[in-house]
Amino acid sequence: MRRNKELEDLLDDFFSGERCAWCGDNDRKLVGKDIRLCNSCRRIQALVRESERDQDKHPFGVDELEIAKRMEKLAKADGARFGGINTLKIDGVDLEHAFNQVAQLTIHRDLPYNDANAFEEFFTLAQRRFLFYLLSSIIRIDARRHRKMSAAYA
Repeated sequence: MRRNKELEDLLDDFFSGERCAWCGDNDRKLVGKDIRLCNSCRRIQALVRESERDQDKHPFGVDELEIAKRMEKLAKADGARFGGINTLKIDGVDLEHAFNQVAQLTIHRDLPYNDANAFEEFFTLAQRRFLFYLLSSIIRIDARRHRKMSAAYA
């Protein structure tokens, strides 16, 4: 029980600092006075502004603006899913889904078995949160790297 408390304290300390207003990432440097954003989200914000300004001048301006707005939406969805992990109720299904996402990134396949019940039974909430945080770090990097492509073909 003591270890769970230590793990909870570790996650609380880690997530007590500032995080990006859009993607919820607290591992990255934040910039801005009013809205604190990481550099990735700041670039998306600049792309939205530039696309709004140039949509009439450029023949594909409307499409570029739509892609930029989808990129913003994807970043905010990441923030809703991964931001503040220390307060989320992470269950076995969340972990199973995260493991499958990491498996898709690494071996390009889903895992062949369903472990949601095992995750729920054998791991405490603090352990599930910590495991989810570790997996989300990998998932976030990939999502950030491929956000424009995901927005363009969504």
